Amino acid sequence: MKTNLFSEFRKDEGGGILAFYLVMFITMMIGGGMAIDFIRHEIKREAMQDALDRGVLAAAGNAKAASATSTAEIAAAEAAAIATVRSYIEVSGFNPDAHGVTVTPTITPFSQRVDADADFSVDTFFLSLTGIDTLAGVAAAGATVSVSKIELSLIVDISGSMGGTKIENLRTAATTFVTDMLDGDRSDFTSISLVPFSGQTSATPEMMTSYNYSRWHNFSSCVDFDGSDYTSTTLSTLTPLAQTQHFAPEWISDADSDWCPRSDISIVPYSNSIVDLSAAIGNLRATGMTAGQVGMKWGITLLDESSQPLVTSLITQNEIDPVFAGRPAAADDDETLKFAIMMTDGDNTPQYNVKSDMYLTYEVILDANKDVGESPNYHAPENVIADNGDDFDDWELSTGQRTAGYWDANPPNSNYVPWSFSHLFVRVNPTTENTRMQDICTAAKDSGIVIFTIGYDVSVGSTAYNQMRSCASSIGHFYPVETTDLSAAFASIQQAIQKLKLVN
Repeated sequence: MKTNLFSEFRKDEGGGILAFYLVMFITMMIGGGMAIDFIRHEIKREAMQDALDRGVLAAAGNAKAASATSTAEIAAAEAAAIATVRSYIEVSGFNPDAHGVTVTPTITPFSQRVDADADFSVDTFFLSLTGIDTLAGVAAAGATVSVSKIELSLIVDISGSMGGTKIENLRTAATTFVTDMLDGDRSDFTSISLVPFSGQTSATPEMMTSYNYSRWHNFSSCVDFDGSDYTSTTLSTLTPLAQTQHFAPEWISDADSDWCPRSDISIVPYSNSIVDLSAAIGNLRATGMTAGQVGMKWGITLLDESSQPLVTSLITQNEIDPVFAGRPAAADDDETLKFAIMMTDGDNTPQYNVKSDMYLTYEVILDANKDVGESPNYHAPENVIADNGDDFDDWELSTGQRTAGYWDANPPNSNYVPWSFSHLFVRVNPTTENTRMQDICTAAKDSGIVIFTIGYDVSVGSTAYNQMRSCASSIGHFYPVETTDLSAAFASIQQAIQKLKLVN
């Protein structure tokens, strides 16, 4: 009997199942408890990480750090950055000393970087059953607030159609723009080149000493670019550049309406002076035709790093602030932003350049030793008339029959060679000009230059409208505005640029 009872007990498996479930229950309890320990660890890590993130961002964005330049100022800014991060740790309920908080600030006049790290631990409940009494961890954070250097070309239309209210609005809007861009300490890292254009764009004599430039007269310093010049953002210092001759349409009696604006309405390169730029803007006058592609070429070239020798030369000549040494920056310079802003109120008009073989033959050039303001002699000498009778004797103007003798007796203002003498000029049609305009815009955008354009009182769908829209970096960078909205457009562009300056 006893043997049978023992045998039956041995065969009964009910107790084994209970034991199995008991083991599983204990295992799940320990596993769940371990998960709770890990969750507590993660909660503390997130709290510490959040405190570090907020602390380094606040420290890096400290306004005092942004203006630190001297050794003492930088040391003070670094101390302030450390104190800022530690205060954020304390506010979050942590003791910076107990958690080994380390703050490493790197302050320069143009950027503030703050790195910080901390350690922490969590006492365990359930993991201690496995011999793990604590869970340790490390949190780290870093933030950079950099005040980017800005290189900007302000390219503005001063053609005849900009007369009256328009040129007055331009003066007001552009003056406010450069003032806002250079206000306070911004002038230390912002350069603005003012590039006015009409039928041409005049550089300064000082600028042109950096180029292989053949000077024939001193009235202005325009360049007769060819098509290949517009496919590149550079302007070679070695390739010969032809000076634009001093001429104007024969029917204009205003001596200020030269094809190439005179030197007092020329480019203002690499300026950080509100006073100088405002004076130059106030001197802008509406005159002549429209060659936006030339203005854009100069504006973009002044942003290209190939113009560094030009900057060096202008600094040597005391023409620009030495703070701009080494500029323009390379296209891939992370600390520099490049912008071109172009404003026009109309289509490009035909471009006229004096034929190269006419420069000396007909004395349409001003003697190089004549000073600005002296009247050049554009009267053809008798032997030239005799040798080229067909050219001179058959001069027929759109305004009537006029011979060489007429011009000898009635020189138009003693300053001009009549432009309707077709044998003297090479004419570039607007279609070609527009192509060149888009070529230089594309080259600029490909090099990383951000282009804003303003179509000032231009009709939707017009050539000028489409040109400005296509040239801009995006549709959002194009501002078609009415006459009264020019200041608002410049203000919006200024705000957009300022937002791009701070990078967290």
